[in-house]
Amino acid sequence: MVDSATALVVVTIGLLVATLIYAYFTARLTRVTDLARRQQIQPIIRGSLSFIGPIYAVLRFQNIGRGSAIGVDAQIEVYPQGITPNWKWKEPVLLPEGFRDFFLPANSLDELEAKVEYILIKGECGTAFGGKESISDRLDVREFLSHVKANKMRLVETLDDHAKDIAKNTAGIDGKLDRISHSLGEIDTSLKKSVEESK
Repeated sequence: MVDSATALVVVTIGLLVATLIYAYFTARLTRVTDLARRQQIQPIIRGSLSFIGPIYAVLRFQNIGRGSAIGVDAQIEVYPQGITPNWKWKEPVLLPEGFRDFFLPANSLDELEAKVEYILIKGECGTAFGGKESISDRLDVREFLSHVKANKMRLVETLDDHAKDIAKNTAGIDGKLDRISHSLGEIDTSLKKSVEESK
């Protein structure tokens, strides 16, 4: 038979274990919630090339995160060195989806591909709740432009295919339109004769 003191110890240990498990999962949930909250307000700055017309590109840094980047302080370096001086970029606030464009040292995409290998950005910015986020991105210009050229060639091929399909589908329309026009002319002549005969 179990005495009351032993039962009390077993129940107390059971409650202690349940409380420890509850405390562990509560702490874990708190960490995950805090991480999710930080990601909701985290600015993320990434670089890309943005095109102005068919032959010229500018360097675009955009805040793709959900939070504002406050006090952006970054260094932009173009490699190989010596093509252009490095840029110091300071921005009071860069809103989500906001961007800043920088002109590159080239007059065409081919010249840009020949001159610039890659571009680095390093720096930091603040978040809405006073935290700091680092900015670090590398844009491989030659790889980016090779993808752009490949997509452009695919687009040209697709447009050529569509033009051929349109020409094939409309090839017989001219003859049919001529026959319809001729038939309408005959109907018009026939109606005019009928109207004159009925008078």
